[in-house]
Amino acid sequence: MATEKKKSKKGFSGLPIYDIIGKPLIAIARAQSMMAREQLKMILDRCFRFTGEAYEPIMLKMILTRTVLEPAQVPGGTPHLTHITTSFYLPLITIFPINTLGIENADIDFSVEVTSQYSTESEQADISDPENHWATGTGRVEMMGRISPSTNRASEQESARSHENDQMASFHINVEAGALPLTKGLLQIIDIYTNSIQLSDPQEKNNLHQN
Repeated sequence: MATEKKKSKKGFSGLPIYDIIGKPLIAIARAQSMMAREQLKMILDRCFRFTGEAYEPIMLKMILTRTVLEPAQVPGGTPHLTHITTSFYLPLITIFPINTLGIENADIDFSVEVTSQYSTESEQADISDPENHWATGTGRVEMMGRISPSTNRASEQESARSHENDQMASFHINVEAGALPLTKGLLQIIDIYTNSIQLSDPQEKNNLHQN
């Protein structure tokens, strides 16, 4: 179903101050949440298999073959070469490159021009209002504003300056992202799976014990 956007015929009188200040911060928090969800989904989709009841790690069967010089079986005999094959299962998560990208710093720079304010008189002000209202003894004040433009053309006519303001007013947001450390839970899971890697060839185990 298509929606039609209609432009208000009334002049722009500004937005509530709490909207102007809060919207960029909410957008940054949502971006961080989206990155975290995608990273978790990538780990579960690539390194685990869901059986319907639980997640099981995807295991890689690794085979290692090496040549060992064994002594002769009888005195005076000739030593011979033997190929020993060792197989083990490696959890994929122990070698999967996990990059935890996150927002480390966000610098938001803008100036707010107060366009209007509204006050309501009441016998008792509601100080528990979560919005950006300034409660007073007799009521509350709500301020409206807009982003101030970075222009110094004070000598221009008011109409031209108003049009210039609409074109130049903007936020300046500088976001720095970097690699975040892995969580303790994920590191512990990797350690558990890493320690579970064991040899599965009985002959190889016997040779190790003898040495």
